[in-house]
Amino acid sequence: NGYDFVIGRENIKNFWAEDFKTSKLLEMKTTVITVDGNDDLIYETGKTTSRGLYQDSVYVVTVKYINLWKKQTDGTYKLDIDFWNKDFIK
Repeated sequence: NGYDFVIGRENIKNFWAEDFKTSKLLEMKTTVITVDGNDDLIYETGKTTSRGLYQDSVYVVTVKYINLWKKQTDGTYKLDIDFWNKDFIK
């Protein structure tokens, strides 16, 4: 949220629910830049650009992200950490 971490499934759901009370997502495009890791942990980096509607204005935001995927006991992977911040494009 720009100021602190949002931790836990319910807190993350509440964070996005609050955001979508006043805005509407129009389009989202993700570009994966790297994927690496091992059998237990996979990390992914990339950029996501979103177009959203807030009041009567359309805004575009690009963020850089790092995702950490953790292997589960059943062999599948679940997203364990999703860290992103605004991409200040020069």
